[in-house]
Formats: sequence, structure tokens, C-alpha cells
Amino acid sequence: MTRMRTIEMQSGDSRLERSGRDSSLASFLAIILSIWFAAGPVAGQDELVERRPPPSVEEFETDEEPADGIPDGWYNAREASLVSPGLFGERCLKLSNDKPSRPARISRAFGMDGSKYAAVKVSFWVKVTDTLPGEHEGEMPGLMIDFLNGELLTDSRGIIGPFDSRNPVGDSWQYVSRILPVKPTTLDAIMTLGLLGGTGRMEIDRMTFELIPRQMPSTVNLVPNGDFLLGDYRPESWSIEGNARRISTPEPFSVALEMGRGRGRALSGLGRLVEDLDTLTISARTRSQGLRSTGGAAISLHFVDERGTAIVDRSNQALIRIGGSSPSKESRATARVPSGAVGAIVQIDKTDDAGTLFIESITVTAAPDEERGRGTPDDVPLADSADEWPVYQTFEAIVPGSVLDTTKWGFITPKPPLKVVQGKLTDATDKPIRLWGVSLLPLAAFPEGDRAAGIADNLQKLGANVVRFGDLDLAYGPGISLIDDARDDTAGIDAESFRRLNLFQEELAARGLFYSMELHSNRRFRAGDGVAEAQKLPAGGGPAAIFDPVLTKRIDEFSKTLLNAPRNGKQPKLIDDPRLAWVTMSGEISMMDSASTSFTEAQSNLLKKRQAESKSGNVRRFYREIESDRYREWAGSLRSTGLKSPLASLGHWKRDADFAEVYRGPAIDLVEDRYYWPPQPWSQPGFRSALFDSARSFTAVAESKRNAGQAYVMAQWCDQSQNAWSQPNEAADVLLGAYSAYVLDFDGLLRRGVAVHPAKWGSNATGTGGDRDIFNLPESLNGMPQVLAMMPHVASLLRRERTPNEPTRATTPKTAGKAARKSAIPSRELKGWNPSTGVLRIDTSHTAGLVGRIGSINESLTRFGDFQLEFSDDFGVIVMSSASAEPLASSSRILVTLLGRATPTGLRYKDNLRKEVAAPGRPPLRIEPVTGRFSYSGKGRITVRSVDNSGKTAGFVQPLKEGDTSVFELDLKAGGPHWEVELSR
Repeated sequence: MTRMRTIEMQSGDSRLERSGRDSSLASFLAIILSIWFAAGPVAGQDELVERRPPPSVEEFETDEEPADGIPDGWYNAREASLVSPGLFGERCLKLSNDKPSRPARISRAFGMDGSKYAAVKVSFWVKVTDTLPGEHEGEMPGLMIDFLNGELLTDSRGIIGPFDSRNPVGDSWQYVSRILPVKPTTLDAIMTLGLLGGTGRMEIDRMTFELIPRQMPSTVNLVPNGDFLLGDYRPESWSIEGNARRISTPEPFSVALEMGRGRGRALSGLGRLVEDLDTLTISARTRSQGLRSTGGAAISLHFVDERGTAIVDRSNQALIRIGGSSPSKESRATARVPSGAVGAIVQIDKTDDAGTLFIESITVTAAPDEERGRGTPDDVPLADSADEWPVYQTFEAIVPGSVLDTTKWGFITPKPPLKVVQGKLTDATDKPIRLWGVSLLPLAAFPEGDRAAGIADNLQKLGANVVRFGDLDLAYGPGISLIDDARDDTAGIDAESFRRLNLFQEELAARGLFYSMELHSNRRFRAGDGVAEAQKLPAGGGPAAIFDPVLTKRIDEFSKTLLNAPRNGKQPKLIDDPRLAWVTMSGEISMMDSASTSFTEAQSNLLKKRQAESKSGNVRRFYREIESDRYREWAGSLRSTGLKSPLASLGHWKRDADFAEVYRGPAIDLVEDRYYWPPQPWSQPGFRSALFDSARSFTAVAESKRNAGQAYVMAQWCDQSQNAWSQPNEAADVLLGAYSAYVLDFDGLLRRGVAVHPAKWGSNATGTGGDRDIFNLPESLNGMPQVLAMMPHVASLLRRERTPNEPTRATTPKTAGKAARKSAIPSRELKGWNPSTGVLRIDTSHTAGLVGRIGSINESLTRFGDFQLEFSDDFGVIVMSSASAEPLASSSRILVTLLGRATPTGLRYKDNLRKEVAAPGRPPLRIEPVTGRFSYSGKGRITVRSVDNSGKTAGFVQPLKEGDTSVFELDLKAGGPHWEVELSR
């Protein structure tokens, strides 16, 4: 079965991805290609294979060899045929399906020489009717292209879609166009389009292919996708709000951005920096119907400085005003680039509720000489030399006893079971503890074979003591979802998935790690559950899962089934497992999503009835009431079953203001929050770090949600990577997050997230490794050198014995049966952090370091007792931690880590803002060749050795003597990013 996997990443949305693998498709492709080429990668034969490129145009009119209702050149057709009439000619291609998860598809193969072509532009007309998702994640209409190398293994995958008749364009024909990157090693491609497990009807006509050479053409237009040709109903490179959508007409061909009745907005950052330009010319071709004559719409240019802060200059606002009714016309204006401007944003506003505006194209060029602004889009590296940076050394396992093996660092080991006492997470001895660990990404909870032991071993040695299991009910199928795929309902547990899950948890427990479990998040209900119109429900049931008695009953029943299911060998049931740190009842399912969700008629009537009976004065308060009642009842049911582990709530990205209100009270022991830090989108890459953002600090995020009598864990946290694999400066943000959790006295901090791939940690950004590793998952730490390098230091901050002078928070005991009052937890200053300069100085007994823009800080900040840490480049991290139980002042073994930026080879952005990714890159990962100095002026003998990322020692670093001080030059060109320091004082 062919399944389409999609990745959702919305600004501020914690639902960062829905992704997986399809091994059956990979096997199928290998078989087809072996037949098609009649030769494998045999030496001397490859040059004999004629690899025909894709046709420039596919009209779906030819059906001669043989005349079987299938277009010539296509194969593997299921529920696919040529039908009349077509959009342009006599015929078009139609795919249809009325049974969820049954394949309806068709495929085509062609050559794709990645050494010559950097990308392929695929365009076509599509119409979808009555579409609904299948029973599994990602089963929706769309197009996939698997790009294969000379060994017939998938190099990468390009996806266009999914297409949904419920989108703003509905079931009308729409023109879709995308540019899909191609790796240099690609030789062939297999394209599959269809419903891919979804139901409904899909029609395709006039498909075109354009191969884009590696030497890309330049342009003088600074607006990415200024003609709106790329996209579906959403134009690529544009953010749209309100009643805005991309529309298209076939004859005469036209594409435009439409803003219909109501208000709308669209904006896009210019694809080039403007700091070297004096004047810009903006030109827009528009037409309008029924707008207010005095100007119902306007086009403006907004300028920002290097931090993305707007530069107020009213002369560049409403440069072009549009009103009344007008046929297609072009309007022009000139804008002065204000002093201090680095970037610029073009913004289109429809401020009139009446009328319709169509923007056909928009250009911004340098003036008076437009050549000054010429640039090459889709080919901007992170840095000019990034593809030549040193290669990050991969590792499979941490060497036992090495300086990177934190099990030898003297950390506190909590004694199970854990509980919450007076608002603090404690172990069995009532000693307050902190947890540091990771959340697993979908599918990573079910490792096969020895992978479970390997992952558990790496996490233990890198300092983690807790793992979060979430999204276990995602509908991926046998072996990779807890829901039994063979049943007509969702009441049963998949035996193989449960076996793998238990094996993994057993490996974690054997190493002293705890784990948390999420009971319900993305389950796709089926007809056998007794749920009306189950196929129309979103994953997890949506807001109806809060109040629909059929859904809540099914959820409660499965929760109890899971917690009481027999496990492998001598493992206790989950409900009795002392290593179960806490249980989260539900994922991000909230009544606050009701406005964007369709309910069945029965659900709508039930909701109206409950609202009429409620004493709540407004809808928002009513929603809070319903949600509070639901989780209180569910908690009571779980407790009555015998669950003793702490019960947790889960934060929802839309409802920060309501979070504490809903989950306050005796039923909830622990607030499980999550935080995806969103960088200022218009800032320059060097300022895309949380170090510069005091407004959205951990303090601000946590304070509104922390309640008296409840423990607080930031259980899934990372930067928001804007469709890249990560932000390049995340080593700094990892330490800021850990230091914040230390000062603010969180009970736990978990970093998103471990993925299935890469198997060798640090070998590639997840999704770029090829073969099975083709689904881009941002923020996967086993593919991120920036995070991996900082893990031992984070563990040192959070897992040491609490010192007498360490800040703690006051708590108030919970009162049984009574909702606790909101705690007056005082704001704590993060001493050492200066957001205005982007510098953090960490100075604790066991860990010390400099983080951020530290290349030119005052020398007094670089000294830590007998040690001095210096950083010679613009932005990065140099940090040291005691690799023993003793503090730095007396430790005989210290880990020093130096790191700047990191990037995949060949990562390319669409513009100089480096905001949108054009190509995700490929292995190997590379680290910036930054330099630093580690100095020691104390007594005794000191030696410094470089260690690789497994902890294995390499060469000695020879000291330089400056008086009584030993100075060690640290250079990532020669190794690193870690060094082991040994002292005999």
C-alpha cells in the first residue's frame, strides 16, 4: 500500500510533524526498477542504460500501446483510467476510491541526472472531489517522487500535496506547481500520484516538467514567487491571513492571489538584503471588483533591522492604493531604504470587507539600476565556506568510562517510584529530584532488534534519565502503532508494537531511566467503534473527544486496556511499573479548536444542549468548564483502576491563557508543558537565537501555567526550525534552556526529540540520509551535532545535588477536593543572561561557560576561578563541566566543549534571509571551524586531549605558557568539539 507522508509545521504550532516510512513501497520500487532497467549497478553497464528524462508536457491524451484506458508511459495503475472530457483536450487522468486505505494510484519512471540538475519543477492541473483521509496517517491525495541513486536506493523524496476538497478552493480545478530538489547522486526517479489510501475522486491534466540546472539563473526581482506560480491554494514563500488564497484559471492561463469578501493579508520577505541599496521600485499588477473607492486595499514595504525589528517609516506604507473596480492594470511606486535597514517585507492588505482584490504579480527591484539587486534564488548556503567545514564525526555508542560517559559523573539517581509532594517531583525517599531527558518522535518508540539497547545506552551515557513516549496511537500500521490494524475498531493493542515498546522500556529501566506515557493523542476512530462518520473526524477525534460520550468511553476503555496489559517477561504491568514517571492523559486535543473543526449533527446538538444547561457566561468559559470536567472524571477513573503514578495535563499551543484554569485542581499532579521557540522570522540568521529574545523566555512561558501544588515539567522543547533541519545556532539555545530550567526550578526538562533515523548518531540531518531515511523531521537530536554536544553539560546542570545557595521556588500544598489557588511563584532573574547583547554566562559549581555572541566580551567575564574560557569567533559556545562528582574547583577530570554552527552538506536556502529551505542538504554533517582558548592558572599538572564524539581520546593539545598560566588553543579544524582535561592538583 502506498501512503503519503506529510509534514505540518505551522507558526507557533506544536504539531510539528506527521511522518513515517514505507518499507513496502521501497521494496516495490526496487522490483519495478530492476525490471525497467534490466540491470543493477554492475560496473561497466551503467553507461549503457538509456535514462530518458521526463516529458516536457504530459497531456494524458495518448493510449495506443496498448489501448487499455491507461496513458502510455504509465504503469502500476490501480483505480486509474483516462476519462472524457479533459480540462484541455479530449481526456484527462482520473483516480477514484470509495474504501478507506485501498490504493488508487498510477506511476511513471524517468531519468534524473542529479549531477546536471539541482531540481525539477513539476506543474499540473488537479481537481479533487469529496476527498476524505484513509485509516492511516498521510493517506490523502497527492504526488510523490522517489529520487534514486545508482544502487537503486532512494536518495530523497519529493512530495506535492496533500490535496483536499475541503480546502478554500474546494472541488474546482487548480494549478499546482512545486520545485523539488534533487541530490547530486540521483540518477533515476519514480513518480506516483493518486489518492494514496484516501477516498473520493482526483483528476489530473496537463502535467509539465522543467529541469533546473545546477547553475541557476539569476533575477532582478527581489520578491520570491512574485508571480504566484508556485504553490497550491497557498502561494509558496508567502504568508496569508484572513480571506486570502491562490487561484488559477486554465484558458486564458492565469494565476493570482485573491482576497475576497472580508479582510485579508499577505506578506513575503524580500529574497535579498537591502542594506547596500538606497531606493527600491515596487510594481504590482492588480484587478479589483467592488472595493471602496477611497482605497480598500494597499501594498506597503516594511523595513527591519538585523534583529528583525521594524523601522518605523510611514513614507513606505500604502505605497500603492487600490480601490473601486478596475481591469488588470500595473501600478508603480518608489521607496527609500531607511538608515539601518537590513531586510524588507512586502505586505498586501485588504482592509475593506466588501469587494474582491486580485494580485496577478508583484515585483521589487533596485533603483535606479535594477542590476544592483540581481541575485540567484534557491542557491544560498548557510555560509560561503559551509560545504568545506570539518565533517562531524558520527558515533554509534559512547565508550564506557570515557569523559562523555556521564554515568561516572556522580549524578543523583532517583529511587522509584516518583511522586509529587507539595508541588515538587520527588523520589521514593521524598527527596526533590529533577529529570532531564528526551521526547521520542513518532515511530521511535518501536525500535527493532538491538536498536532499543543502543538508543537506551546512548541516552543513559549522555546524561538523560527520562524518556517521553507520545503519539503511540498514530495510525501507521502493524509494528509501528499501538492500535491493532487488523480490527474494524480501535479497541485492540497491536501485539508486535507492544512487544517492541516493552522491550525498549525494559532496556531503559535496566539503565535506571524513567519514562512517561501519553494515553491518547492521534487515534483514528473506525466504524467498528460505533462512531458516526468516523472518517470525517480529525486524528484523536478532535474537540469532540472531550465531550462526545461514545468517544470518551472508547478512550477510557483503551487507556485501561493499555495500562493493564501483560508485558514481556517479568515486567510489571504499566499501571504497577515504578519506572513510569507520570502519565499524560491526552495530547493536544482541546475545546479551543472547536472553531476550526466540523462536528457531526449529533455532536453539535449535544454541545448546544450542554451549553444551554451551563451557567458559564461565555463560550470560552464554557469550553474551559467542559474540558475541566472531562479530565477530572478521566483522572478519577484511572485512579479507581489502581494507577499510582502522577497524572499530567498537556499544554496546548492555542490556549496559554486558559491552560492553568483548565488543569488546576486536585486531579492533576503535574503540568506537562511544551515550548517551541519561534525565531523572529525577519531577523538575520546570526540573531535567530533565543538568547536575543527576552520577551519569549522560559520565564514568560512557564509563569502563566505553573500552579501551586503541581509539579512542572517542560516535556517537549526545541527551537522552531522553519522547515529546515534545525537552527544553526542551537547549541546556545540548548544551554539557555537548561540554565533557565535550573534557575526557575523546573521539575524536569525534555528535549525534542529522538527519531528512528539516523542509526549512526550525527551522521546526517534526519530525512537526508537516503534509503529509509527520506522523511524530513526537524529537531531530531540524533541528527543534530549542536544538541548532542551539549547533552552532558545540560545533565550536569540539572542532575547534580542541589546546592544550599541554589534558588528554589515556594510551593503551597494542595487541598484535597478543592482547586488550588494560583501560586505566586516569583519571577527569577536569569543572572548572567543579557538579551540585548545575546550573551549568557553560566557559573555554577559543576558547570561554567560562555554562550552566544562572546567573541568580544569583557575579559572579566571569561574567568572562572583558576580557569579562563575564550571564544575567538562571532557566535558560539565554550563550556566546561566536571566529569566527576567534585565541583570544578577541585575536580580532576573536566569535559570542555567548543561549538559554533552546524549544517548538512549542500543545504541551500531560497534567499539571503535564509528563512526558507530550497534543498535540505545531504550527509555528512559539518561543524563550523571555530577556535577558542582554555587556560588554567592553578596548581598542579594539567593535560588536555581531544576526544571524538564517542569519547575515545585522540591527540594531546600542547600547552602554551604565559607566566604561571597554561594556555591551550582549541581549534575545530584539528578535532573536537570535545576535549578531556585531566588535573592533578
